[in-house]
Amino acid sequence: MASHSSARAKRLGRPVGGGNQPEEAQRLLLDAAERALATHGYRAATMDVIAREAGYTRTMLYRHFANRGELFEALLQRATRRVVRRVADRVGSDPAEVIVEAYVTIATQLVGEPLYTIFAEQAGAGSVAVLLTNAGPYIDFVDSLLTPLAGDALRDDLQTRDVAQFLLTIAMNFVLGMVPGSDDPAVVRHYVRSFVLPAVLADRPQPFS
Repeated sequence: MASHSSARAKRLGRPVGGGNQPEEAQRLLLDAAERALATHGYRAATMDVIAREAGYTRTMLYRHFANRGELFEALLQRATRRVVRRVADRVGSDPAEVIVEAYVTIATQLVGEPLYTIFAEQAGAGSVAVLLTNAGPYIDFVDSLLTPLAGDALRDDLQTRDVAQFLLTIAMNFVLGMVPGSDDPAVVRHYVRSFVLPAVLADRPQPFS
């Protein structure tokens, strides 16, 4: 009887998500963080709040993310991957078209993404552009996307990391509205085909009409 009661107490004290694999646990925690940000706002979405939202203890949360900054960084990278997947699903694998449509998405849709907006409001200049360009891991992320293109699509004299930095810098100009008409997809496509792609691709693309 005593052993039965002891086992029952042990089950009751176990975190709801305690039996998940690490990848699934991280997904659940990121989902909870996104919900907490949307419901409570940036400042109130503490580690305690996020852990409760996910059904985890705070100790369990810290096993997956060392601190709030690391958790939010992972959340932003996941959101960026979602954007990239949307672009890839729409245009396929042609490098030029992927780059063009990625810029269209950044210039016309990214600024309206609720998650980016929440984080941008906390950045020094309060913009999505500052948020992206100050986040070192984004260079790594874009670099990893470009690496399969090296030697074929990209110019031989360019390193993928340098291209990643260049592309992010141009993206910042779009997000800040420094390119006139950057809220118009046709303007973005023309600009990218005329100025950006010739700078990085081995084969100069045909002008956009």
